[in-house]
Amino acid sequence: MKGKTICSECGFLNSYYNWCQNCQSKRFQKKFANWTSGNKTIDEFIQYTQLEATELYLVLEWIPYQHFKEIKFLARGGFGKVYKAVWIDGPIKEWDESKQDWSKDSNEPVVLKTFENSQEINDGFFTEIIGYIEAMKNKDTVHGHCILRHYGITRNPETEEYLMVFSYADKSSLRNFLGTKPGRDMLWKEKIPILADVASGLKTIHLAGLVHRDFHSGNILIHDQCPLENITSLVVFIGDLGLCKSEASIEKGTYGVIPYMAPEVLRGEKYTQASDIYSFGMIMWEISTGQLPFSGRAHDVHLAMDICKGHRPPISDLIPKCYSDLICRCWDANPSNRPSIDDIFNISMDGWCLKDLNKEEFQESDELRRKLLSEGTQSNVGIHKDAVYSSRLLKYDDLPEPVNQLPESHQIEFTMPLDFM
Repeated sequence: MKGKTICSECGFLNSYYNWCQNCQSKRFQKKFANWTSGNKTIDEFIQYTQLEATELYLVLEWIPYQHFKEIKFLARGGFGKVYKAVWIDGPIKEWDESKQDWSKDSNEPVVLKTFENSQEINDGFFTEIIGYIEAMKNKDTVHGHCILRHYGITRNPETEEYLMVFSYADKSSLRNFLGTKPGRDMLWKEKIPILADVASGLKTIHLAGLVHRDFHSGNILIHDQCPLENITSLVVFIGDLGLCKSEASIEKGTYGVIPYMAPEVLRGEKYTQASDIYSFGMIMWEISTGQLPFSGRAHDVHLAMDICKGHRPPISDLIPKCYSDLICRCWDANPSNRPSIDDIFNISMDGWCLKDLNKEEFQESDELRRKLLSEGTQSNVGIHKDAVYSSRLLKYDDLPEPVNQLPESHQIEFTMPLDFM
């Protein structure tokens, strides 16, 4: 098997590069007696992931709460609260033969996420982690780490709440990053790799037979691997897999952020992978313009009706045609007409990133944008007081059958985005 080697200790084939599942599972098992969460279900779940892990990213740990420092509240999400912290010991890095123990990345910045009523553990508590594990099992070995890493579980002894532990992204969400000066100043050669990474992450999810079901720019995280002056190395992760399920197990229910929701979902139909593709098209538009979709109007039943009637955010001549054509394919009212994530990944990663296809179109777009900036052409597009960019439960009856508008109805003059930060 390409990329796999033989374990020098047991002689078996490594399950993933230099990871031997046979040896690593035995090492984990020897330490089972050294820890407990105090909850049998959690203990068995974590132990199962450690025994079955075919690579490091599939390993979960029980992390005592006292192993965190500098815990700070960040935000309240749809299902709970989010904190930033520093993990003193840090996550497992690799097995140290000389010490016969795991070496770790100490003082690792992490995110702690609570869930409502997490004092009581039920099947729903594990949904996000299970979605992560299933996705990572099926990831592309080259481009598959565009899913936010899950480290494990901890518990606050004061509130008795269980919390999940994730890797930390220092640039926050894609939505917030696009509103900063570095985000606004990006050229296409910087935007396209971000798009390709988002496609890679969604491809990982879809390869596992899963649907994200809450796919928007607020759930895409940006991290700078090289935060030095004048040097950036941005990596992208898809997060918030709390609603991620297989298509077969998805029940009807309208939950999400209206501008990113496919028209069939707004009408109460079940989420599908094609629904995620519609959301991907909206993220493409957001990356290209720096603007939030439908920011100038209320996010209510009237917007939902207009989306079903074919209304979409305006597409300017400034956006390269090859790019806007793909956006419109993703936005098609008929889910069967939307491209697959494989198609999108091949276009964005293999075509635009690796082979420089349509390079002239993207360069011409950058030049036109520079000209408009130098001329001071801009328009402040404010956010309507009833525009809601957090996920919520919705129920709209009697929405019209989804249709497409003619592409010409999308055309407007280009306006520079407002700084949303």
